[in-house]
Amino acid sequence: MKNNYDVIIVGAGPAGLSTGKTVAEKGLSCLVLDKGKEIGFPVRTSGASWIQDMISLEIPETCYNPVSEVSFVAPTEKATLCFDKPVACILDVTELNRFLASRAKQFGTELLLDSQVNNVLVEEGFVSGVEANIDGRVQKIRSKIVVDASGLNASLVKKVGLLKHWTRVALGVQFDIASPEINPDKVVLYVGNKIAPAGYGWLFPWKQNRARIGVGVIRPDSFANPLSYAKNLLQNNQLVGLKEFEILGREAGAFPSSGPLEKTIANGFVAVGDSAGQGSPLHGEGIRYAINFGILAGKTICDAFQKKDFSIKTLQNYEKAWRQKEGRNFRIGLAIQKRISKYDDAQWDSSIRYLGKVGLSDPETVIQLFRTDFSYRNLWRTFQHSPIQALKTLLRGM
Repeated sequence: MKNNYDVIIVGAGPAGLSTGKTVAEKGLSCLVLDKGKEIGFPVRTSGASWIQDMISLEIPETCYNPVSEVSFVAPTEKATLCFDKPVACILDVTELNRFLASRAKQFGTELLLDSQVNNVLVEEGFVSGVEANIDGRVQKIRSKIVVDASGLNASLVKKVGLLKHWTRVALGVQFDIASPEINPDKVVLYVGNKIAPAGYGWLFPWKQNRARIGVGVIRPDSFANPLSYAKNLLQNNQLVGLKEFEILGREAGAFPSSGPLEKTIANGFVAVGDSAGQGSPLHGEGIRYAINFGILAGKTICDAFQKKDFSIKTLQNYEKAWRQKEGRNFRIGLAIQKRISKYDDAQWDSSIRYLGKVGLSDPETVIQLFRTDFSYRNLWRTFQHSPIQALKTLLRGM
């Protein structure tokens, strides 16, 4: 390890590793620091994503389990969408991160684990490096650009002054289970206040005979303990349908659910992924955004080196690019999330009943909306199927 790099990235998750690969590919020296002792572990996410995104991001099929059936279960209603070809997938999160790390290192990115970054260095109004605890001693490492890809903690984002605290946070607990009864082609989402007040539950098969069963809730809308609800869901044979299973592990995670930061850049500084709040506020999906925006951040950083300008003036191209791509979807997703987190069971039943009606004739549109793709086309197609019910659903949430 040197004491000076072109780019320092804090966090070896999908966002940080994608940024690192992108800048290293263009010949920039890059160091990725992470406090963890192992890439991709512990798992802190359910791993839900979409086939089309994995293909476009060149993620190998060994990193995900494709599924072609999606079920939504409310207290007294159920809607199931079936597709001829898989549309969704559940990631092998550890394998994905290892792949991204290998790809980044292939292009020259240096990766240093078990390294706690404590602070940023600032000179003449520019972030100029980090202060980190490495091998038991505090070291200062300098760079032209520092990237915070540390996740929910967003420690450097806070140091730079772009965030005080997240106003909404999703907390989740899941069990990694093994059972020959698991259907690898089907995911299930559970809603209702007996399952997950101000949240939802899930059954996600991520590997042959393996699944994650868990519950997430949103603070401050609910102060329920997600662990208790996850245990209840796991033991509910009527809903889960598994008579025999083995618990292989318990995993917990948190996700910023208050939408993206107002600013994701400063002089010599970029925030990407969860540390920037760049995920779907609707249901907490963040991995594909992290990879995509890591690539966008990397391209902007390379452009900054070409111009020899590391100020907000150049880095704002990154902010403009990701907001143009997903800003509107995130705003709508957050508005919906705030409404449905207050639903009672009757409202959930009505919504799932409506979703099932639309899904019978146009399942693709339902999936696109669930992908947080709120294009005018998708919204209009949803409204066309049942305008009266759509208005009732909308007004009920107001």
